[in-house]
Amino acid sequence: MSSLTLTEMIYALSKIEYRYEYHPQSCHDAGASGGHPTQGHLQLLNQLALLLVTKAKSDVAAVSLRDVENSRILLGYSKNRPFTNPETKYIGDLRLIAADPTTTRGRKYNDLFDLVLQKCQKKITSWLRGICRRLGELGEKRNFGIKGLGSDEEDEIESYATWCDSYIRKVVGENIFPLTCSLPSFLKRWFKGLLSAMSDSSEFQYWEGERLVYHNIVIAYWIARDLEAHKLLDSSLLLLIGKLGDYCGAIIALVDKMVLLGRDACGRISMVEVGRMLDSLFRVEENLKLMLTRIMVN
Repeated sequence: MSSLTLTEMIYALSKIEYRYEYHPQSCHDAGASGGHPTQGHLQLLNQLALLLVTKAKSDVAAVSLRDVENSRILLGYSKNRPFTNPETKYIGDLRLIAADPTTTRGRKYNDLFDLVLQKCQKKITSWLRGICRRLGELGEKRNFGIKGLGSDEEDEIESYATWCDSYIRKVVGENIFPLTCSLPSFLKRWFKGLLSAMSDSSEFQYWEGERLVYHNIVIAYWIARDLEAHKLLDSSLLLLIGKLGDYCGAIIALVDKMVLLGRDACGRISMVEVGRMLDSLFRVEENLKLMLTRIMVN
């Protein structure tokens, strides 16, 4: 078994530390009990970490938030590898956009989406492909496993409105999701459109479909939070949809956190890559040991 690098050990310890400190058993019970006070903090950490994953595979991140003196916050971040310079700049850009006191929430959301769609392109495409693979397994002729549909969209067993319908219509428009259309029918249309867009070529033209990607993420966000949708969809498909929608949730959480910190949010947050910080400390320690050794020898 190969030995772990220092950065890998730091990442593992950071994951263990916040799971231990915030009691994982409380997280498992949150759905039934109405949520634990620390569950929101854990969710925020996971959401922020999601935005730092820029590769499709073998790329994981951890984030910690600590209150320090003078109402300041220390944001520590780490990966299973050192951050590249462009990745470090990306983290700074996330903070600057989310904390900009001169822009509205709506503008922050749009600007952050543009940035995240660019930097997390590979991972987002991976989730889209995962959804399409599962849709292929479920099969269009079987209505992708959607409950409430007959052999054709017109043969709906039940037509009803759900609370997320209006949110989705704001994104896609009434031409795509008419007022007379039920959620099961819309889901089938959405899945067919997604399969068509992803199968046009062997390599999905991400930027040509940037608006489509944005729409898919926001739709996935609302679908994953609608209890009625949970009753309609295959559980494994719903899990993949939730993973895609998490990008929308992460952006909302980041903006909301900055708004709570006030107009001086950017100045109140200090950021440090934990791995590089400890690497530096270890190098200082080794240098001191070497200097003491030389003094003792002399």
